[in-house]
Amino acid sequence: MESQGLKCVPVGCRGGGCGFCKVTVLSGDYECGKMSRVHAPEEAQAKGEVLACRIYPLTDLIVECRPQPAATLTPHA
Repeated sequence: MESQGLKCVPVGCRGGGCGFCKVTVLSGDYECGKMSRVHAPEEAQAKGEVLACRIYPLTDLIVECRPQPAATLTPHA
């Protein structure tokens, strides 16, 4: 998404640790890489709640972006 200029998912650590890019996959197939169990526990992953930086699409995906707290949306200098 980022390489196509889509701004749906906020970008954080890109390593599966911060939870900033959490999305819900509504449809499609993907594989998961290693991600923080704090931000994406197994029961959440079973519902499609994953970290966008650590999923690898096998088909087209439909994802729902999660709202971010206002403090995280403040532009940085």
